[in-house]
Amino acid sequence: MRLGGVAIIAVGFLALEIVGMAWVAGKIGLLQMFLGLLLDLLAGVALIRVAGAGFLSELLQAAIRGGDPLRALWSVGRWFVAGILLILPGPFSDLLAVLILLFSGLPGKSPPPPRTSRSSPPQDDVIEGEFRRED
Repeated sequence: MRLGGVAIIAVGFLALEIVGMAWVAGKIGLLQMFLGLLLDLLAGVALIRVAGAGFLSELLQAAIRGGDPLRALWSVGRWFVAGILLILPGPFSDLLAVLILLFSGLPGKSPPPPRTSRSSPPQDDVIEGEFRRED
């Protein structure tokens, strides 16, 4: 039953995208719509490449800081999701991709600052310590 529900949603989304592309083609023209789809494809591929380049480093930094791994996954994974949505043809998937990129924060508190074993030095020009003058 769950697979049937997913199939119904996918077919409905596909129908919505087809209707949206027909509407956009009627407003701006068929050639301009195809050029827009080509630009969306290129932008989606670029987003996926950027996300792939930063994926491992983001997870490693989260592990070193002791941060939330789900937050790190979402910070990079949203680029994957937006890239895939841009690759899919249609104005509604493009709008959804832009919304994901704009409103991508996870609910909840911000992560605590990392713990350090040493206190940070003061941010002035005075360096404390002992010295001995040799003449």
